[in-house]
Order: sequence, then C-alpha cells, then structure tokens
Amino acid sequence: MRSNLMAVLGVGMLLLIVFGVTVISQYAGSPVNDVAKSDTPAEIAGVPLLFAKNEMAFEPGSEDLDKKYFQGFFEVTDQLLKVNFWFKNPHKQPVFFTVRGRSCSACTSANVAVVSAEAVKRFETQTALARFGVGVGPVPDLLTPLAHLALTNSLQWKSLDFEQPENGVTVPAAPDDDTPTWGVFQVVIKVTAVGYKKLSAEVGMAVGKSPTVRQVFSVATVGTAVLDVAPKKIDIGEFAEGSAPRVTDLYCWSSIREQDELPPPSVNVNVKDPFIRLGTPVPLTQLERERIYTERLGAGAAQRVKGGYRIPVTVLRRVPATEVAPGAPVQPDVGPYERQIGIATTGATVLAVAVTANVTGVVGLVDGGVINLKDFNGRSGVERTVSIVSDRADLDLEVVPEECVPKYVKITLAAPTTANGRKFWAVKLVVPPDACQEDFPPDSAVVLRGKTGGETIKVKLPVKGRAFVRGR
Repeated sequence: MRSNLMAVLGVGMLLLIVFGVTVISQYAGSPVNDVAKSDTPAEIAGVPLLFAKNEMAFEPGSEDLDKKYFQGFFEVTDQLLKVNFWFKNPHKQPVFFTVRGRSCSACTSANVAVVSAEAVKRFETQTALARFGVGVGPVPDLLTPLAHLALTNSLQWKSLDFEQPENGVTVPAAPDDDTPTWGVFQVVIKVTAVGYKKLSAEVGMAVGKSPTVRQVFSVATVGTAVLDVAPKKIDIGEFAEGSAPRVTDLYCWSSIREQDELPPPSVNVNVKDPFIRLGTPVPLTQLERERIYTERLGAGAAQRVKGGYRIPVTVLRRVPATEVAPGAPVQPDVGPYERQIGIATTGATVLAVAVTANVTGVVGLVDGGVINLKDFNGRSGVERTVSIVSDRADLDLEVVPEECVPKYVKITLAAPTTANGRKFWAVKLVVPPDACQEDFPPDSAVVLRGKTGGETIKVKLPVKGRAFVRGR
C-alpha cells in the first residue's frame, strides 16, 4: 500500500513539474505572445494580455494536455459547458477587458475572473512543496494546478455582457516584475444540435486611451446523442421463398460514455414478429471500436467510440410450425416487409433501425410489383384490373377488406383460371367518384389471404395513385 501511495505521489509531483515547464514554454520566449513594453507608462505595444491559447478542440494526438483531454463531444442538452482560457498581465499598467461579439447569441455567454495575489502565492507554495517532496496533500488529477484554482472559491466570476461591451473588467497591473496578474476568460456554451459546430467569442483589451486590441476565441464541439447506431437501415432486398436466413450485425456506441457507464441496451421490434430475431448485445472489442472510428472518419463524420455493443439481427424467410401459434403463418406476408428495431439505454433517446425486404414467392403480380393507378380525376374516379399468378395449384385466395388501404377503394377478386400449370386471378380496383382528391397513403395495399399445403398465407399488393380535381 505504501509503495502504491508513493507511486501516486510521484505521478502528482511529475505533473506539477510538467505544468511548470509548460507554463514557462507557453508564456516565455514565444514570438507570438511576447509583448514589448513601451516607454510610455500608459501604453503597451502589442497584445495587452497574454493567453496560452485562443482555441479549444478535441485533439487526441496533441502535446497540449488541455486539447488532448478536452471532452470535444457533448450530449445535446441545455447544460452549460465552461471552457477556460488562462491569461496573464505582466505589465505595470491595468488592462480593460471586455467582450465585443459572438458567433451564436443563443448558445454563447462569457465570464471573467482575476486570480488574487494570495491565491497565486498559495499555488507557488504548494508547487514548491510538492516539487521537493515536502508535505503530503491531495494528489492532483490531469487538470493543471491553475485549472484546479478555477474550480475553487478563490475566483470571483463576473458575467460579461455582449450587448454592453463598455461594462467590462479591469485586470490589475502586475505587482512586480516577477509576478504577473493571472486571470481566466471563460467561454460558456450550450450544445444545441447534433453535429460539428465551432463557436467563437471576440474580446477587446485596452490600456488607458490606447486603441482596443481585439482577439477571437473559439471552441469546437461535436453535438451527439448518447447513442449512435450503424447501419441505420437493414435492407434485405428481394427475399424469395426458400431463401436462407439473413444475418446482420448492428453496432451501437457512445461518444460520451465509457463502457462501464453504458449498460447493455434494450432492443425490441415494433411489432411481434416470429421472423425477426434479436441476439444478446455483446460489448464491442477494441478492434471493432477502431473499425467504427475509421469508417466514420472516412465518411467525413467526426466520431469517437468510447463504449458500445454489437447486436446480432436475424431475419427468417420461414419458421418451423412448432415455433408459432397453431394456424399462424410460418412465412412473412408476401409483399413489402417493414419493421423497426428500437435500441435504447439509460437516459438515451430510442434509436430506430428500419428492416425492409420485398418478400416474393407463392403469389405475385403478373406485371410489376405495384398496382399503379397513376394520376386520375378525383371527380370521376378510376377503375383498374390487374392479374396475379401463383405456381401453387392448391392455393385458394380471398380479399381481407378490413386490412385493405384506403378503405374507400372497392376490391373484387375474380374466380381463378389455370394456364400452363399456373393459377391466375383478376383483381379489380374501383375508386368511386369524389372519394379521393389527393395522393394515396404510403401504406396503401390490397390484402389477400390464402391457404396452400395446409398453411395460411397473407399477400400484400402495394397500391399507389394520385387523384386530382380539374380547376383546383
């Protein structure tokens, strides 16, 4: 236990030393941030306040610890996110600091705080003690010690008003040549939409009556839901009689929750269906996470995979009679097959994945896959007769009027005829005058029920059409 404690303390001391080196490298000797002091006490040549950076983004490969560990991906909520930009005033003159503009008035605000001299001295003392191994205190985490100060009560925050830039804050002059005045400019943002967005805020800095120096600060965010899923749709295509089961893996993951924060999702189908089987969610392997990241990156989508699951999905063309209720279909309805898989985890919006297929076999239209009434005059209505065919000589069919859509279409099924060993039926559709004055609903269909080989089947023949009324 003692060896573990010493190891942890050693890491903490190393972080403090690294921070000290980082601060020196960021604020000393930089040609961008160096400011030449004017001989005129009331003026400063260059940028009055020195910032270590003026942009923040998730950059996992960066040597900048702030960017390396910046969250970057945020859940779309009303939660306020605070991003700190540290600055110092090394000059003997105070600097008036204010905000001048922003890219999004509804999702960006700003605060500023000046670190008291007492807080700076406490930090310097703690750093020195830790560096030389004197005293035992709390071990710092990956935040820099100055960032720790921002989370304490030592800072008095002032809200900045973008509509009244004259009401800013005066950053005091440096107490002496070796002690700058430290402060924090805080950009407060809300992530309101899914996707990448770069928010910015412009500040102004002035010394006395000298011209205001402007600088823009930006924060790159990726708004995301708790869960994402791929593929968004499982399209089987033509699903002929005798086809083998179709197996697809769904991958759902989170860009903001680690694996241990992401319980296995609940997975359900929108209707009870024996022809679609959902497997148990399996945690993603590291290889699967990397593959998802690479694929999303290749598609131009900013993505991070912190935790997730693989969900096997199997769609069956036929099930054994023993697995369904007596008399229930052992095959999906002939025609368009559409289902939705819902995926959800704690605190997440339910994701929907569509499963589609065109189930063929037993019965089909002689001409095409859809009964197309085309455009017709709604005032006069329309009639259309189509032929359907089956290779099953023992098949008997009947209309199921209560399931046909739309209800105002009158459907008649003629007696079957036989030719070349095949069975044919004529289906007549009648739209009465003034019954329709618009497009047919997307779920329009003629529904037939039949029996063959001791099995009950159902056939859905899609219907489309568009009624117009002349003079309108």
